[in-house]
Amino acid sequence: MIVESYRSSPESLDPVAAFSDVAHEMLGRVYSGVLRYDGAGRLAPDLAILHEATPERVSLRFSSDVMWHDGRPLTPADIVETISRYSSDEYPFSAPFKTIGRVDVAAWPDVTFHLDRPSFAILHALTSRVLPAHVKDLDHNPIGTGFYRAGNRDAGSITLLANPSYHRQPPAIPAVCCRTVPDPTTQYLELAAGSTDLSEIPMDLLREAEGDPDMVSRVRVLSVPTRAVELLFFNMNRLTSLSVRRTIARCVNREEIVRYLYWGRGRVVDSAFLDGEWKDDSATVPDFDPPSGLGGRDLQSMPARLAILYNSESSKRGQIAQVIQQGLIDHLGIDAVVVPLERGLFEKRLFSGDFDCAIYGFSFSADPDDVGNLYRSNSEYNVSAYRNRDVDDLFAKAADLLPGEEKRRSYGLIQRTICDDLPSLPLLTYSIPMGVSRRLTIVAPAIIGDTYRFTREQNLWTFAQ
Repeated sequence: MIVESYRSSPESLDPVAAFSDVAHEMLGRVYSGVLRYDGAGRLAPDLAILHEATPERVSLRFSSDVMWHDGRPLTPADIVETISRYSSDEYPFSAPFKTIGRVDVAAWPDVTFHLDRPSFAILHALTSRVLPAHVKDLDHNPIGTGFYRAGNRDAGSITLLANPSYHRQPPAIPAVCCRTVPDPTTQYLELAAGSTDLSEIPMDLLREAEGDPDMVSRVRVLSVPTRAVELLFFNMNRLTSLSVRRTIARCVNREEIVRYLYWGRGRVVDSAFLDGEWKDDSATVPDFDPPSGLGGRDLQSMPARLAILYNSESSKRGQIAQVIQQGLIDHLGIDAVVVPLERGLFEKRLFSGDFDCAIYGFSFSADPDDVGNLYRSNSEYNVSAYRNRDVDDLFAKAADLLPGEEKRRSYGLIQRTICDDLPSLPLLTYSIPMGVSRRLTIVAPAIIGDTYRFTREQNLWTFAQ
């Protein structure tokens, strides 16, 4: 058995109700997708091989030897049930699944998804976890087809047991104990002592880890890029003036945050669209350039007091908030205060619009339409209360276009418009330092994010010889 350490527990083991990073790490091993991302972040077969993808349909052939963890075979009913649950309104990312007008399983194991309208996003959507039709409470009975099955579960740990019937290569490591260790220092000390085989290393302990000969002899430190973005959200119902939002942005030294809080293991970004064919380099937000005086037109609507909220479970976001606070005090002379809140209260205030500014982060998939969850007028994740009908229409149009110049132009215009309106200030993306016991030989991913999990090829991991 190996032991992994995480700072929180998954909120659910039902993929339709679980969205946190730790949930993705658990669920990605218990369940399989129709398709998957390999270690390099490329689409690859999982339960099925992609035969054809056109604007009208997606055709696949499913493996004939796939078994659920309870011994039942994968059936056409499972595919129909999966699409039904993901296309329901209870699932916040249902949009691409709603483009499927009909699921043809008559020629099983060949399946065709007939699309009501073209959807580039559908292939990414098919990396979502396939669900069993015969199990109704997946949170308490998480039956999947993944390379591990869920074993004992309590408030502080979940044990994953190897699935010898896995349809690809079964795992060589027989069991994984996933422990919840909320305190990052305790997490680090357990890794250093050898009682944990895998955990994230806090940024403020990274130099100590790399300079400790005993630690280096037992643990390898891997720096893995993510698709996560940290943002400063503005409540546009309170900070209604674009001039005020731009002035605040000019007082945020993002380069300093990357250099001193992330030890250079990150980079400043101007958009939640990260590297790739959809990113528009001409879309930029204000750089650090504080006003020379405390008066003038930019400050006429500036509030006398500004509260910056963050989730107190994230010490890093607290440090970011303090850097922003000091910049606003030094350069604008306003009463900027940092307000740490426990997670439940923080998210309640954030999603109800009860805040001035807030530090929050999101991890994005390879599907560029994912970014729209932050900015569409009707999205529950649009915490800034941003409203721009042109942006709504552009996201709807771009999501249905196949890759090409028109799609790139649409996403480019979206990025430039959002940067001009400034409902939020993108701060940075970062790499995660992971500590891995030297008793393991692992397949490390090139990038991690929702379906780009660190453990997504853990079935290929072995004990070092």
